Formats: sequence, C-alpha cells, structure tokens
Amino acid sequence: MWLSSSRRPPKRVTYDALATTRRTYTHMHTLTCFHPCTFLCACMRICVSVCLCLVCIYANTMKQEPSTPPPSSPAETEDIVKAMVGKGISLAKLGRPVAAAQAFDSALEFNRDNVEALTYLALLHVREKRTDEGLALYRRALELDPGYTLACEGLATALTDEGTRLKLLGLTDRAMSKYREASRVCADYAPAHYNEGILLAERGLVQQALDSYARALELWPHYAEAHNNRGVLLKGMDRLPEAIEAYRACLEVNPNFQLASHNLALALSDLGTAVKAQGRVQEAIHLYQQALFYNATSADAMYNLGVAYVENNEAAKACICYQLTTEVNPRSAEAWNNLGVIYKDMDNLPRALSCYESALRIKPTFPEALNNMGVVYTIMNQLEDALPYFHSALQVAPNYAEAYTNLGKLFQDAGDADKAIEYYERCLSLCPYSDNAAHNRLLALNYSLRQSRDSITTAHTAWGQDIRARALRAAASCESYLTNRFGNCRSLTRQLRVGYLSPDFNKHSVSYFSEALLRHRSSPHFHITCYSAANKEDATTRRMRSYADAWVTLVGMPPLAVAQKIRADKIDILVELAGHTAGNRLDVMALRPAPVLITCIGYPNTTGLDTIQYRLTDQYADALDTTQQFSEQLVRLPESFLCYTPPDESQVGPVAAPPSASLQYVTFGSFNNVAKINGRVVRLWARILLALPDSRLLLKSRAFAAKQVKDSCLCAFADFGVDRSRIDLLQVSSCCPSLSF
Repeated sequence: MWLSSSRRPPKRVTYDALATTRRTYTHMHTLTCFHPCTFLCACMRICVSVCLCLVCIYANTMKQEPSTPPPSSPAETEDIVKAMVGKGISLAKLGRPVAAAQAFDSALEFNRDNVEALTYLALLHVREKRTDEGLALYRRALELDPGYTLACEGLATALTDEGTRLKLLGLTDRAMSKYREASRVCADYAPAHYNEGILLAERGLVQQALDSYARALELWPHYAEAHNNRGVLLKGMDRLPEAIEAYRACLEVNPNFQLASHNLALALSDLGTAVKAQGRVQEAIHLYQQALFYNATSADAMYNLGVAYVENNEAAKACICYQLTTEVNPRSAEAWNNLGVIYKDMDNLPRALSCYESALRIKPTFPEALNNMGVVYTIMNQLEDALPYFHSALQVAPNYAEAYTNLGKLFQDAGDADKAIEYYERCLSLCPYSDNAAHNRLLALNYSLRQSRDSITTAHTAWGQDIRARALRAAASCESYLTNRFGNCRSLTRQLRVGYLSPDFNKHSVSYFSEALLRHRSSPHFHITCYSAANKEDATTRRMRSYADAWVTLVGMPPLAVAQKIRADKIDILVELAGHTAGNRLDVMALRPAPVLITCIGYPNTTGLDTIQYRLTDQYADALDTTQQFSEQLVRLPESFLCYTPPDESQVGPVAAPPSASLQYVTFGSFNNVAKINGRVVRLWARILLALPDSRLLLKSRAFAAKQVKDSCLCAFADFGVDRSRIDLLQVSSCCPSLSF
C-alpha cells in the first residue's frame, strides 16, 4: 500500500535580465580626456603648449597692428581656420571646453561653412549637455557635406543618447523616433539598432526586436549586450537551444559579462527541465551541471538537479543538492519539502518532520508540506496528529488528489476500510490515473464487509482492462515490441529461464515466503533472474541476490523499458510477487514481457489482468468450490502455496517455549494489519475465545500506537461478549522480539 509524499516539481524560471541600455559616448570619434601619465603624454602637452603660444603670439600681433589687412587669399584663410580647429581640439583634450568652444567659434568666424569646425563644436555642445545646439550643428555640417563620416557618426551617437534619455523619462515614442533617425543618418551605427531592439521588445514586438539585434550584430559582431538580449527574447519564445547559443556568443565576446552568465544558467536549467520531461534524465543532469558551472549560486539549477537525481535513483546526491539549495536560498520551501521526502524515504522521520516544518515556516499554506507532515505522522502511527494536516492541505487545495489518497491510507490503517475506499474514490474522481489510489482501493475492497466477491472481481477486472489499454498506448511508440514474437528457444533440454519481479526483495513480510523459491531452486534446470523494484536494500537483499543467477534493479525505469529488458533476457516464465500492494510493477505485466506470466504470494485476490495466465494458490486460500471469478487460472499447490523462511536464530535468538506449557491456557496471536480484522473476523475470533473461557488473544499492529484504534478494537470484541482484559494489544517495534512470545 502506498503513502504519497509530494515532491515539488522542477522550477521553470520565468525571469531574465535585459542588458541595460548602453550610453554611446565611447566611439572612435568621440573626444576623450587624456591623462598625463606617461612621458609621451608629457611631450604631447609640451607640443600643444608651444602651438598655443604661437597661436596666441599671432593673435596678439594682429591686435597690436590693427592696420594689418585680413587674410588676402582663401588659402591663407583656410590655414587660419585649420589652426583654430587644431587649437580647439587641443584645448578640448586638455579639458578646457570653454576655450575649445571659443576656438571653434573663431574658426567659424573665418569660415561659417567649415564642416570640421561645425562637427567638433557640435560634439563639444553635446558633451556639455547642450544637446539641441549640438544636433543643429551636426545637421548643418551634414547639409554642407552629407558624406562627412565624423558628422554622421556624431549625429547618430547624439540621437541615440537623446533617445535613451527620453526612454528613461517614459517618452518611448519620441525615443523610438530618435533611434530610427540615428539609423537613417548612419545606417552602420550598431547602437541605434540595438536600442531600437530594446524598445521593440518592451512593446512585445519580439520578431522585430530580434531583427534589430541581428542588424546590430551584423554591424558589430562583438556587441555583447546585443547577443545577451537576443538570448533573452529567444528564451522567452521557448527556443532554448538558440538562446543558449546567443548567451555563449556573448560570453565569447565578454567572458566577464555576469548577466549573460546568469541568463545562460537559467536557459540551461530550463532546457534540462524540458528534456527531463521527455524521460532523458541523464541529459537533464548534465544540463543542470552546466548551469551551475555558469552560476554556482543558482538555487533553481541546484534544486532542479536534486529533482533529477531523485528520478535517477540517486537519493544521496539529491540530498546534497537540496541542502545546498537551502544554503543559497534559505527560503526555498520547495527544497525543504523535497529534502524532507528524502529523509522520510531513508526512514529518518524526525529529520523529515524538521524539514517539513521549515517549509511551513516559510509557506504556512504549502499543501505539499502539509500533506507530507500527515504522511510522516501516519508512518509513525500517530494518526490523531496526522489527520489535521491532511485536512489543512485540503482546505488550502480542495482538489489535492494525493491528500485524499493519504487520508484513505490513514483510515485503512485505523481499520476503517469503507471510509478508506471513499477517499480513494474521491482521489480517482480528481485524478483517474492515480496508480496509488487505484491499487490502494482494490486492496481495501478485500477488507470491506459491504463488498461482494463479484463486485470485487468486477473492480479488479475493470482496472485490468484500463491498465492494459494504457500499456498498449504507451507501447505504440515501439511497434517492434508489439509485433515481434517471443524469441525464446523451444528446446526441451535447455535451462528454463525464470524471472521473479518484486518490490519486496528486502526485509518485508513477502521476502519470508519468497526466499525459499530462490534458495531451493534446482540450479541445473532453472536460470533465475530477479527483477527488483525495491527502493531500499538491506541484508535480506544481499542474501537473496546471492541465490540468483542475475539481478536487475528496476527503480526509475518506465514500464516499456522494463518489458523490453525482460524480453531481451529471454525469460520463459515471469513470476510477479506483489499484486496490488505497494511498489508493484503490474504496469510491466500488462505488456506481457514473457510467454508465461504468474502471480503469487503478495496479494490475496485476482490482479484483474488478463495477460497473467496463472495464479498460484491452495485449497485453503481459494476453496475448491469457490464461485468467485478470476482473470487468471488458479493453480492450487498441494498442502500450501506458502513456504516460510524463519529468521536466523543468531539474529533473533531461539524460539521460546509455548506459554501454554507453564500458564495452562492457550494464547492466540495475530501480528497483522488491523484493516484485516474486520467485523466478520472479530465475530469468528470471539466465538473461539468464548468457547475457551481461559484463553487469551494477543494482537500486534503498528496501528495500536493510536489510542483511538486500540479502543475501537477492544469495543468490537466487547460487542461479542469478550472481556477487554482477555485481549493484549501491542505496537510493532521490530521482528526480532516476536519469537520470544
């Protein structure tokens, strides 16, 4: 029987960062301030100073001799203009913008149409925040010489910067007009196309934005910001491989671009989640690991890597990932919850409770954590503590199917099969393909007094038809599996290849009865392969593995993959040992992976699957005159179909003498699930106890940890006249002391 612990699914990260709109003052024709840090710079300063002195001497001379005529020829005028422009450039480089502007103005007094003077003066005005004047001067220069590159690039730069200023003020339409004018003035100016792309992206015009970024990159392939922003848009379109390529291109240009590194980590993490959903778990793990290479503190990538490790049956690695996630992001309720699930699976229940409590401190209405608290308390047989958590989970999420399943399990453990069935059916109404609820319901039907044998058979048969149809749909992707016949050799002299399929090849009640099948088989005639679906391995697992010729672990494998493996192993007879109990792989049996399929030991009724030909039983479990219908053909073994293997005396001590020898009365005992002790069983046992007035009854069950369950059981016997003092109710601790009774 299953309890469903809820893991939070992988996160799909929904945020990226666009690179901030870049100011564009750093292009090749922009004036920059030089710092006298080297000998060469010092020499240049001296040369400039000498030139300035000469110019000043010339100017003073002109002032002292007003009678000197103006330049007599255009060539002489041009020389003066060049000198003034050179003076302005030098002064600007020395950080004297006012004097530089006066020099450019002087040049324009001699020649008001000098394109070079207009351009440098425009650049100076723009740098001094006199943008409108600067733009007018650029435009005047381009009217005079439309092909003057310095003016084209300067005007494009100024327009782009003005567009950025307007955008920051929220004037996006005016900003767009500036960017577009800039790209018209200088079609090769990449930042104009880049900034236009940002505005288009913000307006939701993604394809147009991509075209703008593509144009910017065509003009300037090393434009890191454009690569990054292109990746953001592609990721938003779920074109993850292209987005990853764009981010990588950005980092090739600028390996220290941290924003792109983080965006690449997000894209790799999302791609990992996408491929994991297709069943490619190993590939997903590799992608998550790459994501952490680019952003080692990405809590999302670390969390998703933990989820992938769980699906790959690597719980220890998953545990580390979740712990690291909580270190990076202590408020990750999902990581605390999933860490609790791992500890629960490891039977470290106190640590699991602590993790769930941490999750609930962060998100008090976290339904998965509330549900999981109830699961742990159910396992600890504290049913009164578990019930409020399941109810709280359903208050938060009324359609939370797993919580209904777990409520059903709680009531089944408490001995109320009918109430359990109600909750299982509620779960199935919300989630028809909930395997846990479906199996638990069929198991509970066996304990209900309201169900007839025919109705129980009908329910099992309906389930079998449904799972068979689902199995065929799943196998449709592999046509060869459905069409190929079994390739087993028909020789009568070879070994028969027998497979045993079970989730209970460990310390479990079923293993006490299945171990003899392996230990006492006839080696010359049978080759044994064990297909283990056990989540936990222990000393019993290791011992049973030693009896098998081959051992295959199935944890995490989908049904079709398991069926293909069994066929590849050429198994002749496959024996299923779980029925509808927890961890079963009836989904594999529905695919008929071997010529002969058998079920036995683990389940007291039909599986409902018509692919299973035989069910091993005996005349006591299924009477010869039974009218019940089974989907399998019954094979009744002589005496009993069960062969018990007791624990080793070195571990549990010797079997104690019967207490009746010294007490002079018989003590009847049953160590079992209280759900099996229904009204019909109580009535029969009460008749026996009343027939032997000195006898006693010892019952042992996990559920007796709950006072309510103990009281209910004692009341049931009292209703048939059995005094409470004759019944001892004990909790389960371990199997070892049992032999001492």
